[in-house]
Amino acid sequence: MCATWLVVLAGVATADPLPTINVTADDTPITQSCRIVVPPGVVLTDANGDGELHVAASDVTIEFALDALLRGAAPGTPPDRY
Repeated sequence: MCATWLVVLAGVATADPLPTINVTADDTPITQSCRIVVPPGVVLTDANGDGELHVAASDVTIEFALDALLRGAAPGTPPDRY
């Protein structure tokens, strides 16, 4: 019975992680389940007002990396200038 549990746990431990998508530009399409990474210091301006990320598929899982910061304005920008 212990061997059965080890096989089950081994299968869980080797599950493929979500693919990573580096977001560096406005209008980034998301077409599959993924983990979003925003490189440090990147500011994404929504130039055309339709959102920075475009989820273009159904039934997807989207996670943000722990250090991902989706920022639309530089630090210190007054709220009326976003």
